Amino acid sequence: MSPLLDLPSSKPSINWVPNVINLAKIFDFAIVAEGIEDDVQAATLAKMGCHVGQGYFTQD
Repeated sequence: MSPLLDLPSSKPSINWVPNVINLAKIFDFAIVAEGIEDDVQAATLAKMGCHVGQGYFTQD
């Protein structure tokens, strides 16, 4: 199961995902979210610092 599926309603995901994003930034890794299903998840991830993603929401 992807932690993105529960964003932004799951408290564990809200706490866990930003920590992974911050860790990736420390190591200067590219951050790409997979499994973005809607605009709310995309906006939540953008606020957390992840501006690149893919998933059903990003398809035309």
